[in-house]
Amino acid sequence: KLEITDAIGSTGEEVLLKLQGRATKNVYFDINADANRRGVIRFKSAGTDKWSIGRGDSDELSDSSFFITNGSGGGNTAKFVITSAGSVGINSTVPETRLDVVESSASRNWTPTSNVTALFERSSGSVITLVSNTSSVVGIDFADTGDNNRGFIKYDHNDDSMFFRTNADEQLRIT
Repeated sequence: KLEITDAIGSTGEEVLLKLQGRATKNVYFDINADANRRGVIRFKSAGTDKWSIGRGDSDELSDSSFFITNGSGGGNTAKFVITSAGSVGINSTVPETRLDVVESSASRNWTPTSNVTALFERSSGSVITLVSNTSSVVGIDFADTGDNNRGFIKYDHNDDSMFFRTNADEQLRIT
């Protein structure tokens, strides 16, 4: 256990712990927790836990997952998780796709298939908003390996029209 309660740096700034390596060497700060126990750095304000970052433990997340949470909670209250497979969960401790964003659980009774890249979940209405300026086009492109917008759904702010493209041709425009 190392506790530093008061230290002043050489230029007058308050420095409680400083790690400095040589210019030709890497510097590491290791937290080596026991197997299946979390390793955490906690950030406090006036003695109150505000945020924690660390590695999960087997009771909450896989012990190779990284998490950020508010307060002193562990992985099971994480607000942001990166799994060892590279999947990201925002308010989701066990992301089922490459990116899971959960506002509130919709209590779904299905699991996303392997072709789902991102999942956005909310218990009431759920909307994804795309924003552009008032003289631009905003939309969703559907691409394949040979064409970056083989099909699309777009909205043109210039004339307030929505148009749809399939098979590389505009099929419908609503004004």
